[in-house]
Amino acid sequence: MPGRTISQFSEVLVTARISRSGSAEPGKGDILATPVKARLGNTTLVVELGALIRRLR
Repeated sequence: MPGRTISQFSEVLVTARISRSGSAEPGKGDILATPVKARLGNTTLVVELGALIRRLR
């Protein structure tokens, strides 16, 4: 949301993606993590990578 900082939210969704091509845009062959809810102030978070992009929408 424009004009707001992440610290203004009590909870956020965190995800990760490893790009096979090195591009910032999602692509075939990239590895994704399932989004994980994180609460403000939480110091430990586990993000598990495992889903593979087989094709783009």
